[in-house]
Amino acid sequence: YVQAVNKPMMLYMDGGDLKRSLARAARAAAAQVYDRTAGLKIFTRDGAVTGVLGFNIRTGDYWFIQAKAVCLTAGPAGRMGLASSGYLFNTYEFPGNSGEGYALAYEAGAELVNMECYQALTMLKDFQGPACGYVAGTRGARSTNRVGEGIWTHAYPSGDTRLATWRTFAEGKGPIYLHTDHLPEDVIRIIEHIQFGTERTGRYLFHKGRGQDYRQPKCLELAFAEEIGACGGHSSSGVNGNRRGETNVRGLFVAGDVDGGLPFSFLGGALAMGGLIGEEAARYAAGADWAGGEPRARAREEIRSFEAPLKRRQGLPPCLVEFKARTRLQYYLKPPKNPDYHQIALWWMERIRREDLPEVKAEDYHDLLKVHEIRSILLVGEMMARASLFREESRWGYQHWRVDVPEKKPEWEGTWVVVRKGEKGMELEARKVPAYRRDFPTAMEYSYPVLSFDLGVPFQRAPHYQNPMGDPWTRGRMERLERSGRKEGGR
Repeated sequence: YVQAVNKPMMLYMDGGDLKRSLARAARAAAAQVYDRTAGLKIFTRDGAVTGVLGFNIRTGDYWFIQAKAVCLTAGPAGRMGLASSGYLFNTYEFPGNSGEGYALAYEAGAELVNMECYQALTMLKDFQGPACGYVAGTRGARSTNRVGEGIWTHAYPSGDTRLATWRTFAEGKGPIYLHTDHLPEDVIRIIEHIQFGTERTGRYLFHKGRGQDYRQPKCLELAFAEEIGACGGHSSSGVNGNRRGETNVRGLFVAGDVDGGLPFSFLGGALAMGGLIGEEAARYAAGADWAGGEPRARAREEIRSFEAPLKRRQGLPPCLVEFKARTRLQYYLKPPKNPDYHQIALWWMERIRREDLPEVKAEDYHDLLKVHEIRSILLVGEMMARASLFREESRWGYQHWRVDVPEKKPEWEGTWVVVRKGEKGMELEARKVPAYRRDFPTAMEYSYPVLSFDLGVPFQRAPHYQNPMGDPWTRGRMERLERSGRKEGGR
């Protein structure tokens, strides 16, 4: 198995004890844990963090935590587009990650980068879980289209593999299958152990319900770009953190999928950066003064706005508004991109904010948080649309493929699109990426397909076809037209 960087790779992905060990370490450090408590706001003053507001979805309690430093590890914007199944929480990423980390950082004044580089993945059809080419492919599995042709030379989530997948379906050669039936029994068991255990525990029940077995041919049908989103770990879009996880907001540190400064970092990057920013944040807090201010008064204002949907006597259910928002995002933002679609998406997002959100009725605390999540979905969707319009080129394969400019432009080489909150709304800027301490040559190049289709001969009437003489429908129709014409002329 050859990676895109021409080196062999074997991902064991067998980390069943990982979260247990993290929990033990947190307890050993006497960390105070607030379960089922979501972050609503990061407060700042003069460009520095002052505290965090949280909300418990079981009790309805609010927590204001005064802080000199905040470590933001709130995951990707995974609940953005909507899969063809229509299930709101049937997502590739954890469905609780609907872009709150991005929204919290943006509202606090942090800069985000690469929001035009979407996450669009090949995944297991109907399950919305990973296709797991990085688990099965590294152990000898292969992918083919319906006529048996190979799709990729590697399983690395790069631009060429996603373009190849799109092309397969565009040419009518789908579906795509991941074949494991040719593998030795011990290898299949290893794949099952990882897929059904560490990766997705529900995957075993999914296959069992369909009577599928990895020893069967064409057992694993794959789907493509069923949903779009933004992610630093599986793509390169997120909050702009440096190599120490610092952002432009003093005291705010980021790691994991919310971090766009460390693209394609995956689990290893999340673990390494998570440990690093903990140390950096502690070091910063030890030497910094609290920025002060009156965050509690601001917290009360935030709470009043947050609770408004719960106090309405009637209104729209949150699930309906979320469905409306995500179907529009999926339809108008999904690549191949073009400016008209993205402008329409922006129009829809503003309309939903203006007309639907003020009418949403929350029945309980869970609904209340869902309304908050809809706001995050719309905000991140706006970032994705505006950044895609701003970067007038195509790059990263399928993730930022604009059909009106289907090639990379030299002037955009080594350049970020930076998104931030300005005085009059969202601001965007082109900025050169800082020089890397170590750089590597481009591992591969790819070209964008030319979208030119022969649609065949359009419908034509047969050369000798005539309506039958005396056809009653035709005769009656002509008589009515003649009568109406005489009446019009008489007037």
